[in-house]
Amino acid sequence: MAKVIAIGQPRNDAERQAIAYLRDRLPPTCTILHNFELPHDKDILEIDLAVLTPYCVYIVDVKGIYGHIDIYGNYRYLRQQMVPGGARAV
Repeated sequence: MAKVIAIGQPRNDAERQAIAYLRDRLPPTCTILHNFELPHDKDILEIDLAVLTPYCVYIVDVKGIYGHIDIYGNYRYLRQQMVPGGARAV
C-alpha cells in the first residue's frame, strides 16, 4: 500500500477514487501527493496527483469520464466529440 500525502482536498469523486485505487495497488515504496499547485512562468498549474516511485515521478490529471481521450494541440477528443481546451504539459 502506497503512502498518501494530502496537500489539498480532492475536488470530486473521481479524484477520491483515483487516490484510493492507486493507494491500494501501489507498493509501499511509492508515495502519492495530491491536490497541489506549482508556479510556472506567470501561471499556476493545478496538479491532481503526483506519484513518486523509486525510479521516477508520474504526474496524473484525473478526469471523471470514461473511455479514450485523445489530445491534439488545444483540442481534446472525448468519445468522438471535439472539445476546446486541451491539456498543457507540465
